[in-house]
Amino acid sequence: MTACGARVGERRSIPVRHAASWARPRWPLIAAVGLAVAALGLVAWVLARSRDQAVAWTERPEVLQAIDDVLDQFLEETGITGARVAIAPTTGPHLSLVRGDRPDEPVQLYSLTKPFVAVVARRLAERDEVDLDAPIGPLPSLADPDAFADVSIADLLEHRVGMTDYRALIEPDEVVPMPELLDRVVADFPPERSEGQFYSTSGYLAVGVVLEQATGTSWDRLVAQEVLEPLGLADTFVGDPEASGSRHAAGAMFSTMDDLSRFGVALFRDRSLVSRSSLERMIPRDGEIFGAGLWALCPCAADGTGHVAAGHPGETAVLYWFRDSGTIIALDLDETMWVPSGRPGQVDALAGRLDRLVTAGVRP
Repeated sequence: MTACGARVGERRSIPVRHAASWARPRWPLIAAVGLAVAALGLVAWVLARSRDQAVAWTERPEVLQAIDDVLDQFLEETGITGARVAIAPTTGPHLSLVRGDRPDEPVQLYSLTKPFVAVVARRLAERDEVDLDAPIGPLPSLADPDAFADVSIADLLEHRVGMTDYRALIEPDEVVPMPELLDRVVADFPPERSEGQFYSTSGYLAVGVVLEQATGTSWDRLVAQEVLEPLGLADTFVGDPEASGSRHAAGAMFSTMDDLSRFGVALFRDRSLVSRSSLERMIPRDGEIFGAGLWALCPCAADGTGHVAAGHPGETAVLYWFRDSGTIIALDLDETMWVPSGRPGQVDALAGRLDRLVTAGVRP
């Protein structure tokens, strides 16, 4: 190396005082680099430890046995023959644990389809493809094109539009194509916005038709390209959208509990589906039960206390997100969770026990 300005082959020395003044300003830089390297090492250690804890949780025999014991006790107390549960840990990468019988069998989600509908609507709104708060305007595909002219998509998602339940207007085995089914609903009771909330499955039928018209894409294709394909949910699909038994956008989806828990992780924890502000719009407002595709669930303890959860129930399946702990639980039963009348409380209590159990397991 040659000093600046020296000719090749010329030996030249730098006075000590100059060398010191030349070197001194670089020490803070060296120290900063060292601190940065140390910080990166610490972050890597924390992430590795977080992942190790999550992995350890799924491999700890006592935790797995405790989950089995809790499920067995619930089945014995309720007389239900079987259940499936997938639990996403609160830390580390997504790892779901499936326990119970027939864990890989897709089940019909029924009303648990609604969170998927709301997510599709929010994603379209974030790209300015739809305006959720503006009046819907005319729907040319309906016999009465102006039936929803004065209500918004948000009104329908948040159950603020009074409508007849379409299931009261069809025979059990009757197949009614869309939008003819929605025409029946409108003819029986014209949609009317309310400041209160009236749980309306028919409102989600309407949302499906509105989104199809706004995008020119069928509902089953919309949910596939907006949710299922980005998340790789290979075992989640839309049933025949023309069959009234499949309930179009109000209940036509099928999924496994593992896929459903992955959907929950993407929505609630990773925020890879919608933004934080969009999620906040989906969560029920204080004092209300229904949000846009989400319910206020629990508290999940027998004495009325415990972690508060958001999510949505279906006929046999339910998705929970415990906001305090971050635990996400997808649960499905062999029979309806609505009969007898005390069954929903028993299911909530089961979810609360699982949340407390795995939270302790992940954070030893």
